Amino acid sequence: MNWRHAKFVKLIDKEIYQRLMSQLIYLSHIWPDIAYVISVVSRFMHNLSEVHMSVVFRILRYLKSAPRKGLEYS
Repeated sequence: MNWRHAKFVKLIDKEIYQRLMSQLIYLSHIWPDIAYVISVVSRFMHNLSEVHMSVVFRILRYLKSAPRKGLEYS
């Protein structure tokens, strides 16, 4: 689905989207490779649709499938 057609898709619950976005913004500090995508998706915080929520779910699937990254201290 194209982003331009997002206005024709039914709107979703803003509270769920905002809660997910706040958690993803926090995770963007740990996973810097998703920082740009999260900054783009967070622009639609107040005017969102199912398209935006599907992008958030796609980011979550990426995080689930990607190997754990981070620093390990010994």
